[in-house]
Amino acid sequence: MVRLAPLADDRQAVSADKLANKKTTMKLHIALLAFLIIGCSRSPANSVLAVTGATVIDVQDGSRDSDATILIEADRISAVGPARDISIPAGARVIDARGKYVLPGL
Repeated sequence: MVRLAPLADDRQAVSADKLANKKTTMKLHIALLAFLIIGCSRSPANSVLAVTGATVIDVQDGSRDSDATILIEADRISAVGPARDISIPAGARVIDARGKYVLPGL
């Protein structure tokens, strides 16, 4: 059996194709990385969360505040109290927690 060696032009064509595929793959990886960075760096459109109607239990004295509102802004509790005393900002995401209990640390 006689084996023919590939021609130099064939080797160059194969190498050029491999290089083109590597460049395309690298461009796709860079684009994906850019989209991930941009997507993760955006702050949420609405960073205010209002939990309404919950029963909040004060663990220090055991008192209960039914129909309470809890405001959470930028991952921090900013206000807790009776619904009549807490005003919910416009555009806040509201969670109805009627019939639920809220305890610190749980």
